[in-house]
Amino acid sequence: MIRITDHIAIDESELVESFIRASGPGGQNVNKLATAVQLRFDVRRSPALTDEVRARLERLAGKRLTREGVLVITAQSHRTQERNRAEALDRLIALIRQAAVRPVPRRTTKPTKASRLRRLDEFDSPDRGWVERTLPPRDRVSFVFFAGNAHEESQPVHLKVADTRICVERCTREFANPCERFCPAGVYEMVDDGSGGRRLQINAANCVHCKACDIKDPYGIITWTTPEGGSGPNYSNL
Repeated sequence: MIRITDHIAIDESELVESFIRASGPGGQNVNKLATAVQLRFDVRRSPALTDEVRARLERLAGKRLTREGVLVITAQSHRTQERNRAEALDRLIALIRQAAVRPVPRRTTKPTKASRLRRLDEFDSPDRGWVERTLPPRDRVSFVFFAGNAHEESQPVHLKVADTRICVERCTREFANPCERFCPAGVYEMVDDGSGGRRLQINAANCVHCKACDIKDPYGIITWTTPEGGSGPNYSNL
């Protein structure tokens, strides 16, 4: 019996040895005589292994395991059969011992709040070489000027709001009038109606045709249509 661990012992009859010629460059009798050893061990039919150890051994064997579940170990580093036989056996024992070790189960852990705060305190932002932007324009009105908008005052309206009461009542309460923020040209403004309330004012001449209002309107009451040909932004001066 070949003792592997305190609980695993393999009968010598389970091992099959065959001798082949060693590969590689010649030297005296290295590739002239059958000095290389092929050691075969039937992993799937061995009574000495438990199912758990057998499964781990098959994973560790990789390409050395045949389709029939036979582990093949080839040793040819030495010049004699005796030393190659000992090496093959040592490699088999080491592989089975490795498979006999039950892996420690990994438990999913969650960092504590204190550790997360500590990481934030220890974080040092790298220097990315950012510089302060001083080039004009710096506001929306200047951006609209550089866009070169040209809208005829008498053209048909291309921005339509179905019900402006929603903007004054619901949208102010639920979303704080996002149209004043998602429009890059300041087309939509909530202004004083002169009687202590607010009303929606549309600055259609500022429109740069991005269609953000039609896309981001939370109530779907804004309809954007293509204006008359030739009008709109002209970015040739940028």
